[in-house]
Amino acid sequence: MDILNRILPWDGWGGRIMATVMATGNADMENAAVDLVNPRPDAKVLMIGCGPGVGVVAAACRASNGMAISLDPSAVMVERTRTR
Repeated sequence: MDILNRILPWDGWGGRIMATVMATGNADMENAAVDLVNPRPDAKVLMIGCGPGVGVVAAACRASNGMAISLDPSAVMVERTRTR
């Protein structure tokens, strides 16, 4: 992973490319994970390493009366999550 971080940094153009790839390539897995956890409507969800936000948005929809918080070290990923 260190080599990938050097070649394609998570901020800037590399982060934008990876956000697009992750949003489409990981969507089924992220949604399946949320289905497995099955948060209640009043749940509090914390997602660390949220990437472009596919999973945390799905969890937030389930926890409609609760709270969903996501963290990611990449400003690009945080911005993509905010725009979902």
